Amino acid sequence: GHGLSYTRFSYSRPKLARRSLGPGDEQTVLVHVTNNGSREGGEVIQLYVSAPGGGTVPLHSLKGFERIELKPSQSRVVQLKLSPRDLAVAEQDGTLRVRPGRYRLWIGGGQPGTNSPGAAATFEVSGSEAVEP
Repeated sequence: GHGLSYTRFSYSRPKLARRSLGPGDEQTVLVHVTNNGSREGGEVIQLYVSAPGGGTVPLHSLKGFERIELKPSQSRVVQLKLSPRDLAVAEQDGTLRVRPGRYRLWIGGGQPGTNSPGAAATFEVSGSEAVEP
C-alpha cells in the first residue's frame, strides 16, 4: 500500500562510492534523510535500480530498503549496498548478467515517479559478466 505519515521527509542527493564500476564490483550508496516536519515519524528508504537494455529489462527494480525513525529536524545517513547480482538482469536463456552501460538509481520513500520524496543518481558499468543466481 501507499504509506501515510504525519510528517515530511527529504533526501539529499545520493553519494556513490564509485561513478564507474567493473561488472563484478559492488556499489555503495549513501543518502542523508531528514525529518522536515513537526512530528516524529518513520520512513522506509527504498533503493530502486534501472538497468540499461530496454525491451526486456524492468523499468526499475527494488534492490534495497531500510526503515528508520526520526524526530523532528533530525537527520540520518543511510547506507545501502548493491552487489553484482543486484545489478544483473535475466537474459532470454535465463542467465543473470550485469550489462555494460548507465545505471540509474532512485532512493526515496517510494517508487520513482510517484511524487514520493527522493533523489536520483547514475553510474556506469564497463563490461559484462554472468553472475550466479
